[in-house]
Amino acid sequence: MGYQNPGGPDVGQQLSRFFVRFALIEGTVFAAVILAMVLDIITIDVMLPVLIVTALIGAVVLVWKIRSVQAAQQRQGLRPTVPGQAPHPSTGESGDVSYSDRSGINSVGDPDPMSKYRDPNS
Repeated sequence: MGYQNPGGPDVGQQLSRFFVRFALIEGTVFAAVILAMVLDIITIDVMLPVLIVTALIGAVVLVWKIRSVQAAQQRQGLRPTVPGQAPHPSTGESGDVSYSDRSGINSVGDPDPMSKYRDPNS
């Protein structure tokens, strides 16, 4: 489940659609190059550079898209969902959360079901 932007579509769904479209386009281009090689339209001397250039262009497009999404999130003040940087479950304080600042062992109201399996001395 992605972060729901107050004024726009779900960022996670948007990225998923982009990745699916990207994979379809990239796969079609790679298949066309292989098919052209099999049908002797191009030689292996041409095919190899075409495949490398296609892969490099795809990498640049992916990096550009991910960087633009990160930049948009930073402009809007949205923090990416990173484990350990969410508000603390028991105190509600934001910031870096480690397991050493937990005040007790699995209390009844603790929302963390895995706390009973962690070392109580940490």
